[in-house]
Amino acid sequence: MGQSALRLAIRSALLLAGAFAAAGATAETRVEPRIGVGGVYVSNVTLAPSGQEDDDWVAELKPGISIMHDSSMLKLDLDYDLQALFYADNGDYDDQFSNFLGSGVVELVPDRLFIDLDGRYEQRDVDPAGPAATSNLFRSGNRTDLGSWQVSPWYRQPFGDVAEGRLRYTYGQYNFRNSDAGAQPVPGSNLQDSSQQRVDVGLGSPEDAKGWIWRLDYLNSNVDYDLADDYKYARAGAEVGMPVGARNHIVLAAGGESDFENGQDAGGLNGTWWNVGWRWRPTNRQSLEARVGDRFWGNDYLFRWARKGSRGDLSLEYIEQPVTFGAIEFGESGGGTISADRIVSQAYLSKRLSGTMTYAAAHSDWRVQVYWDQRDYLRSAQAAASFSKDEEYAGIRAGTRWQASARTRIDFDVDWYSRNLAQGDVDTVELSVALVRQLTPQLEARLAGSWNDQNADTASLREFEAATAFLGIVWRR
Repeated sequence: MGQSALRLAIRSALLLAGAFAAAGATAETRVEPRIGVGGVYVSNVTLAPSGQEDDDWVAELKPGISIMHDSSMLKLDLDYDLQALFYADNGDYDDQFSNFLGSGVVELVPDRLFIDLDGRYEQRDVDPAGPAATSNLFRSGNRTDLGSWQVSPWYRQPFGDVAEGRLRYTYGQYNFRNSDAGAQPVPGSNLQDSSQQRVDVGLGSPEDAKGWIWRLDYLNSNVDYDLADDYKYARAGAEVGMPVGARNHIVLAAGGESDFENGQDAGGLNGTWWNVGWRWRPTNRQSLEARVGDRFWGNDYLFRWARKGSRGDLSLEYIEQPVTFGAIEFGESGGGTISADRIVSQAYLSKRLSGTMTYAAAHSDWRVQVYWDQRDYLRSAQAAASFSKDEEYAGIRAGTRWQASARTRIDFDVDWYSRNLAQGDVDTVELSVALVRQLTPQLEARLAGSWNDQNADTASLREFEAATAFLGIVWRR
């Protein structure tokens, strides 16, 4: 395990140790170790252009552990894998990678005081113009280790049927570590460690309130970068909703926010904003909201629709907001990205459309995730309207898990992501399929293959094609 992953594990353990101690006698804890071993054929290890491919055979050793804890005070999910790779023809590529995903909720005071916890350690691409891949098998020179963690205590205070107040403080960090010895400096790199502090305060009508509704909100986000200018953004506002029928509201909101006239590190509430819209909530399982308004960059639009069903969920959202890498990742929803987007410390205006769908059939699970993101970067601090269109990202991620028989499962995944950059346009497609056979209650065999293809509209951007074939077994306790 690398030092970054070790530090992340130590932080997570310290944060959760106290909660474990007070979890209660009715707690349920599951600890599931596992270890996998296999061999992979890789047709293009370095993701080189056509005619320059270098293939290799790779041995993989992959121990891991999952921990789940559920009690009245603590809900916790931890998962860790160590992936060790050994290349037959080029021992310089031998390496090991840590992947960790952890989340938890501590309920210190029943239904009042909570602490949300999140920790991650993963690998991702750096330069969207470079070769893109989601597998550590490829030695592209465009990958970095990214460790992140956050702790977020929050408090809710209901005031009968009249109002509910919430107060949340979030602190988190991002740390970049590149485990590929030959990848320094990474082309196009803008990797800067950062820490974020964020305060959210809200007071308003309960979520299921009928009749007139109202709300007051304030947020303050501060991202501290190692070298770049800090990012400071504040927003405050008030909202009122007039009922139209039993489940509809006409909403009007206005307030102030940071407009970056004096730079991304100025903060303050020197800009104004307003919007008007419609909110529909026919049941507790479905909601729809649409708004139009004005903010410091011009017209502003928002759309949200969510529906929860007995077999699956649907959601669709379009939102415009000023962000930077550290702020958008840690926000209210925690970390994680699905696209080969650019890592930046510069403020930009994000115009993002995203949607998800999940469906559980009798013998299969389906999921689809789509997104489109236009990034308008802050050029200077000369005027409020100082954002200009620079990049667009779009993608689709879909997959299914089909239980073909009692002991056989087939997995299929497809990823397509497109980048419209100053250097040109580039598209990447990844297909993967796996046949998983349960040999015994503790042992499974896996036969898998993948195909990657990247195309660009200019010779300055790399094109490649690569495939893998894998055979291995996994033991689980």
